[in-house]
Amino acid sequence: MTGTHIRAEIERRLGGRVIGVYVGPRKDDIVRYLRFRLSEDETPNAMDESLEADILEKNPESISEMHVEAIPIPYYPLTAMSRFLVVSLNIEAILPKSTIYRRRERLNKLADGLGLGEVYGATIERIKAQGGDKSRLRIAALMWISYAERPLQVDELCHALAVELGSADFRAGNIPSIATLVSCCQGLITVDKEASAVRLVHFALKKYLSAHPDIFGRPHSIITEICLTYLNSQQVKAVSADPFSSIHDTPFLEYCSVCWGVHAKRELSDCARSLALNQFQEMTVTYPPNCF
Repeated sequence: MTGTHIRAEIERRLGGRVIGVYVGPRKDDIVRYLRFRLSEDETPNAMDESLEADILEKNPESISEMHVEAIPIPYYPLTAMSRFLVVSLNIEAILPKSTIYRRRERLNKLADGLGLGEVYGATIERIKAQGGDKSRLRIAALMWISYAERPLQVDELCHALAVELGSADFRAGNIPSIATLVSCCQGLITVDKEASAVRLVHFALKKYLSAHPDIFGRPHSIITEICLTYLNSQQVKAVSADPFSSIHDTPFLEYCSVCWGVHAKRELSDCARSLALNQFQEMTVTYPPNCF
């Protein structure tokens, strides 16, 4: 039997009597993928035979040097996927360059790094440089998954990304689909179908993002502002005022209610402070002191 995310279940059902064999990508598989990607090159004039040969040689060599034994046992099924991901991210970092010189320069930097951290850094740099709405969505999704207090359900994350800071209305038409998010994030996030939660594709990415909070500015302040904006929206107020209403349309409500204060204790902006005061004033009007 082969698969990912199944080791714990197999051990539970078979009483721990499991012999695991690591299945990794062969160099031929990786070269075949690279040849296919190179065939789609939109700037063929920025490629020559020497550079193509080096790409086909250095990418497989660099991932073969990754230290598999350094990955904790619960994560070992991700290793094969991560190796293909490294190759994919490498080639995506090289091909957007407009000249042979710049492509070779990028290839040499990636080959020298030999680590997921350098690859992730180059990918984040490329995403931020692209600009536009999809770039904003990618960075916001990575921030939420990295800094949320617990794994977010699919609906929670999608609603979080739909919030417009300071807006009194929550617009359902602004909710991105999970398919859009996964495709936007270029393989950096994945959906755990069993738990219906969204997570980063590899623990090394979480480690990298945690070590570089400057990527997101002030993530806890931003999360606090988004949570409070959601709580102050007319849609959530309508739910709060009607004890018989359904909360299925507001799946992000529980996280905001429980966790906004935790994020605020770590970083509190003037905007978040103002939104919190508005929330408390609304509570005072709705539930006057003599009601308690």
